[in-house]
Amino acid sequence: MHLVLDNSATHKTMLIRDWLLRRPRYHVHFTPTSASWINPVKQWFGLPMERATRRGVHCSVEQLERDIRAFIVATNADPEPFRG
Repeated sequence: MHLVLDNSATHKTMLIRDWLLRRPRYHVHFTPTSASWINPVKQWFGLPMERATRRGVHCSVEQLERDIRAFIVATNADPEPFRG
């Protein structure tokens, strides 16, 4: 489980740090101190719109969903760190 957290002090308390240490399944990722955490998330979710759906014609919701899922599968097949 990957958790994306901003750099507020909430997760730095001893209680939260201990909780995370007892759960090695959780991998914590922090956003840059000077950036809003939501900006890279919005950029990533905008990628299918920019790269997969704008060039196509979709006559149904099913076609649109298929193209978005195909984009995600192709992106996951050759993953790279996201730098928004």
